[in-house]
Amino acid sequence: MNNQYYICCVPGSGGMFLSTVIAKYLGFDCPTVIADNGHCHDLGQGIWKPNNYIDLFGDYWNGKASNCPIIFSHNTNFNLVQKVMPDIKIILIDYDDTDLLQIATFRTMKAYTLMWSQEEYNKIAGPDWPLYHPNNLLESKMIRDECINFRILDTKQWISSVDRTLVDYKIDFKTIYNGDVSKKIAEILTVPESDSIRQFVLNYQQINQHYYYTL
Repeated sequence: MNNQYYICCVPGSGGMFLSTVIAKYLGFDCPTVIADNGHCHDLGQGIWKPNNYIDLFGDYWNGKASNCPIIFSHNTNFNLVQKVMPDIKIILIDYDDTDLLQIATFRTMKAYTLMWSQEEYNKIAGPDWPLYHPNNLLESKMIRDECINFRILDTKQWISSVDRTLVDYKIDFKTIYNGDVSKKIAEILTVPESDSIRQFVLNYQQINQHYYYTL
């Protein structure tokens, strides 16, 4: 097995979930919490905080190397990644136009609900929006749909900037959402499959499919 993996994904595509699956297959005790709305932003240390095995570059990487075995990132500058961490393997969550709406929905209803505030509302509110409420995204279909639609374009643009020739492994978003993630990661890492990890994956997928079906 390689010692270090760079998990690159657009926001909303399940990168922290995938990072957790990889950590578990590498033998690390990664107590990630699957939230009621399906996000995995708590790796056991609180929302959007790294643990001993997964570093969080997100959108704000400083260009320096990390010693963590797994790096979660939205940064697609793979040349720089490989320059500062020459032995790292890059894993991309890949997608196409048929996935844009689902990813934009996840991005809005997972991460954005954690960021939603009066200040955020004031930045984007339309003239016909209902008044601010902490649960606007859940309670107002108008607000929810506008926020989701706003994210579709930059989700499309993000993947168009990716140089797939520099990627070591690709995992389709459809696999993340409804495929055999456990088997795919076990194959990449050349390790036996784990029943407990397979169950973790199934729990994640079932929560997401049920929650977003009922929106």
